[in-house]
Amino acid sequence: MAKFYHDMKKNILKNFKYGYHLISFVVTDNITEWYILPADYWIMKSWSQYDIPWQLSIEEQCELFLEVIQEFKVCEEDLKNAYWQVKEEQLFDEILIKPFVYADFTNKVFSTFFGEWDLELSLHSTWKTRKFELTKLIPEENRYWKESEESN
Repeated sequence: MAKFYHDMKKNILKNFKYGYHLISFVVTDNITEWYILPADYWIMKSWSQYDIPWQLSIEEQCELFLEVIQEFKVCEEDLKNAYWQVKEEQLFDEILIKPFVYADFTNKVFSTFFGEWDLELSLHSTWKTRKFELTKLIPEENRYWKESEESN
């Protein structure tokens, strides 16, 4: 699986499948990062399938989860380029290359705009969750789709 995601980092659109891969904006200790990972990784109650023991505290589980997903990290510039390519070449609706998950591990806030699954219902009860168009939560300087639109 690592090679698959290594190839995706080189060309985000090469293996991108809407409904399976979710572009996710993750905040930890005021550090923001982008990830493209399979949707089922966001089912916190099933993290044991990724060798994250359920017996650990929620905080410890979250720390391990952040280690597990490192292979899915992508840089903002690559997302910007992919978004622009999708828009310019009309490969598919550009909304699909925008973020569908906002996860703030510091404040335990999770929002999703992913309609196929109720991911917001699968988190630990200590998290604040909701389903809505989450791009407003992402700081202006991280909105790669806005920069692309403005540079046109």
